[in-house]
This record gives sequence, C-alpha cells and structure tokens, in this order.
Amino acid sequence: MDVAVPSRRKGVGRALMEHLLAMADSADCDEVWLGAEVGNAPAVALYRSLNAEEDAVLGYTFEL
Repeated sequence: MDVAVPSRRKGVGRALMEHLLAMADSADCDEVWLGAEVGNAPAVALYRSLNAEEDAVLGYTFEL
C-alpha cells in the first residue's frame, strides 16, 4: 500500500486501512497482514494507531 506524495498526511492511508480492515472483516478473514520498512516512521505510526500487533519479520532483497 502506498499513498501518493501530494496526498500524504491527509488521512488517505488511514481511510484505506480502515476500509481494507472492514472488507476483510465482512469477508470473515481471520487476520490481515502487511509489511512496512523499519525506517518508515509514518507507516509504523499509522499501523500502531490502528492497534496492529507488531511482528518480527525480516525481509531480503537480492539485486541481480
């Protein structure tokens, strides 16, 4: 998920997440997960404000 730079800090990300979570709930999903870069403080703050449980996941990138 990403929000275009001109639309950031206007509630768009929160609205997207709330809509996604509502859709998942109405579809009887047990959980929703997504990844965020450790250094992406705005994303981390948003997910924490939505009461997400933090998980320890490590990602790898292979440049070819």
